[in-house]
Amino acid sequence: MAQLNLSEPFAPTGNRININWGSTSASIAIDTSLAIAWLQLEGAIAVRHIIEVSDAELSHPDFTDGMDTIWDMRQADLRAVTPDAMLEILRRVKPRHSRLAKRAAFLVDSDLQFGIIRMWQVYGQDVPQDREIFRDSDDALKWLIESR
Repeated sequence: MAQLNLSEPFAPTGNRININWGSTSASIAIDTSLAIAWLQLEGAIAVRHIIEVSDAELSHPDFTDGMDTIWDMRQADLRAVTPDAMLEILRRVKPRHSRLAKRAAFLVDSDLQFGIIRMWQVYGQDVPQDREIFRDSDDALKWLIESR
């Protein structure tokens, strides 16, 4: 396994999947040397976007079941991710829990994003996944690597 080098920015290489829904977009990239999927969302996010990004991650040619994942929400508008939306997301991903990340790091840059993702942690507490929230990508990577 590759060593984490925090002196260089994390930039997954290899196959990248881009999804565009008009003013909302997502990018899925996987760093195979670190075995980490990087999901980056931009724009106004709704339930369908999160489900489609999750589906794209699972179908990515470099993805392996249980792979650690970073959800980069720093450019995402999460105001539409209400408690009801969170329950809908949980209901729709439940059949795939065994394939999803065992550890997920969420990157945010606002208090609103932090609060919404914190609610996600609470609503999803029955999902067998460790989740942490970060404002810095180096801290997120360090947590994922060191918690292995």
